[in-house]
Amino acid sequence: MVSGPTTTLDSKLMGSSSTDVRNLLKMVSLSNSGAELGEGRRKSDMMTDDIEYLQLCRAIAVGFLVMGFIGYIVKLIHIPM
Repeated sequence: MVSGPTTTLDSKLMGSSSTDVRNLLKMVSLSNSGAELGEGRRKSDMMTDDIEYLQLCRAIAVGFLVMGFIGYIVKLIHIPM
């Protein structure tokens, strides 16, 4: 049997304290579990219904109109006289 930690992250990060390494491992494990939980939600949210699609189309159309209006106003301001 090999003495001492040889495969742990503690031995690879000699300069870090053990609490920092533990906190890092906790964050990594939490982020991985969140990604696994989000996978099922992403699959169920792939299809949108008609109401949501119309809302999205309206929002995009309003965005284009507002940005076009702002561009037109800026152009009018900067016309050389």
